[in-house]
Amino acid sequence: MVVQLPSMLIVTICLLSILGAAATELVLDGGTKGCSNNWSRSIDTVMGGKSSLTYRCDGNVLEAQGYLSIDGGGFAGVSHSLSETIDLGGGAYNGIEVTYEGLERTALPLALELRLGAPGQRANFGSVFALLPSSEPGAVGRVTLPLDSFLPRNNFNSGGSGTLDVSRIGAIAYQLLFQEGDFLFRIVEVKAVSSPTTNMYIDPPNALLNPSPMEVIALIDGTIARGSFAYNQNYIRQCEKVYSASMRQLVDALTGICDTQINVNMALTDALSKVDALSDASDRAFALRDGLDEVRAITVELGDSWSSEGACATLTPPSSGTIDDTIDTLLPSVDTVVDTVVDTVVEPPSADKVVDTVFDSVVDTVDTESSSSSNRHDLWSRMVATALLVAVFG
Repeated sequence: MVVQLPSMLIVTICLLSILGAAATELVLDGGTKGCSNNWSRSIDTVMGGKSSLTYRCDGNVLEAQGYLSIDGGGFAGVSHSLSETIDLGGGAYNGIEVTYEGLERTALPLALELRLGAPGQRANFGSVFALLPSSEPGAVGRVTLPLDSFLPRNNFNSGGSGTLDVSRIGAIAYQLLFQEGDFLFRIVEVKAVSSPTTNMYIDPPNALLNPSPMEVIALIDGTIARGSFAYNQNYIRQCEKVYSASMRQLVDALTGICDTQINVNMALTDALSKVDALSDASDRAFALRDGLDEVRAITVELGDSWSSEGACATLTPPSSGTIDDTIDTLLPSVDTVVDTVVDTVVEPPSADKVVDTVFDSVVDTVDTESSSSSNRHDLWSRMVATALLVAVFG
């Protein structure tokens, strides 16, 4: 037997095949290419610092852990040279996608700088993103960094000059800067992609699960302490990324329906929206800080609970049965609407009579259909019939 696919399905499959073929990506490290065996450390002990770092390849995953100290230093990272230069020019690629495992649940977001280098260019070029914690060990997040977001490291924090020679990428590095404390990060894959020209985030499952006001305050305080210290060392993008990562966590976690959580969520969302219109990293950091300060001021007044009655309820989608019952209650049956139209067409009614008739039909429908599911009609038929009634009588 020959099965014929609907024409629209065939067209859709063809379009998806074309789009899939057009998507361009090239793995630079990890993933299908495997973890490189020639990574090396870059750590502040060379200038008297006290940070520590060890690294290893765990299968295809690069793992680095240690302690970042701000006493006499403040940086730690890993780097390696590629076996041959890679050409990312010609318009085939416009971004770098990094896949990472979420940090442990109790960790603060961690700003990591991805650096790319080309032979003959004295400076490396860096773009900053944040690693987020997750409630699920091993769960991954992804971030896509536009190639034009990689700025020269010789004058990185003031904007610098020059652009990365994307036609001859020869080195990759990850660097932590001025975020004191223990760290452990795991990079699953880094690859060049064709993508939109703005930062894109797919965060891992949230580490915050129905947080209390006190837990929100603790996250905000830790975030501000980490971000503001980096900002004061002139690492403004690190500050911005830490702030925005924590705010995305909070927006996702605070889904309650009481006024306090709604107000907090709105303040966070407004601050994140304002940042989209700002091009300067310092302006973005200050806009995010204003949002965090506003949320903290709201939350600190609440004590241990989002409402006086206890924990704030969370939004949950209604069941299909609840939706059906609601439809039955709100929409009259098709037969009722048709009868109403026929009756009123035979004898044109006044406007008041139309309103009264429709109202009576709805009431009758509620009374009859709430007691028997056998009269339940298809949603679309009833919506069309109701629309007909509205169209006929304005």
